Amino acid sequence: MDYLVTWNVTHLANALIRPRVERACRLLGYEPPVLSTPDELLAGEDINA
Repeated sequence: MDYLVTWNVTHLANALIRPRVERACRLLGYEPPVLSTPDELLAGEDINA
């Protein structure tokens, strides 16, 4: 999976937790997905177009 979109900013998409999740994935031999909220993923896009 390339992206994991979540509203869970307390845990998964938290700026302080994100590096720990990414490090754990890499230690297990996986490339971590981009962790993002829907707002972050759509930033800059005109959703009314």
